[in-house]
Amino acid sequence: MEPTSTVSLTYGLSKLWYFIGGLFGAGAVGAFWQPKALQGYGKFTKGLIIGGIGAFGPVLVGGVIARQMGLDPYSADVGMAIGTLVGVTIIGVIGYAAKFFEKREGLDILQVAQEVEEVVRTRKVSAKPVGPTKTPVARKRVRAGTK
Repeated sequence: MEPTSTVSLTYGLSKLWYFIGGLFGAGAVGAFWQPKALQGYGKFTKGLIIGGIGAFGPVLVGGVIARQMGLDPYSADVGMAIGTLVGVTIIGVIGYAAKFFEKREGLDILQVAQEVEEVVRTRKVSAKPVGPTKTPVARKRVRAGTK
């Protein structure tokens, strides 16, 4: 069994890799797209909000994701990769959630729940089939040298 200090150091470094990966992911998204809810803030504050969300999300869920995928949650490359993916994803999810709630700001929670339920029910009924919808056309084979 390894000494406690080595285990703690490995754990701390793995969280650092998730944090740095999340910063890269959030920075990549934040450079090109920013939620409208952040329009009134200065550049430093926007960067702090986006970077904080993008960096701490992977720290919280990165190890769980790595274990579910069967990867070593303590390796640097896994930490950076999962951190970047979660950092990119979490900024988009939070941006879309903020936009969803901003549109429905004056509504009661039950009205919002009914709206969501109606959309889900409508999509189940009108779901389009996946895959080819046309029947294949029968073609004649032509041998080489003949017309």
